[in-house]
Amino acid sequence: MRTYTFELDNKTYTLRYGYNAICDLEDLSNKPIQNIFTEKAFGFSQARLLIYVGLKWKIQGITRQQAGFICEKLAEEDRFETVITKAGELLVASVSKGNETNVVGE
Repeated sequence: MRTYTFELDNKTYTLRYGYNAICDLEDLSNKPIQNIFTEKAFGFSQARLLIYVGLKWKIQGITRQQAGFICEKLAEEDRFETVITKAGELLVASVSKGNETNVVGE
């Protein structure tokens, strides 16, 4: 399974976009995954959702608001864009066929 790991406030977070995460992303955005990839506008809600569904596999009971706090802290540390970009790349790779890959840190 493809993952992306980052550190924040002395905690390690690992994003993973398996089948359930992709289904949650579609369900919560009310869009099929193909439409999510082709959108030109990507807002804060979509970024928070990307972090939320990517962390649910590891952090049982995480809420979208908690994912939002993680996004806020990343923004405060000027790392928000980097992590969201890596998360998007990981999501694309997870949907595409290919070899298993783990990405650690920035």
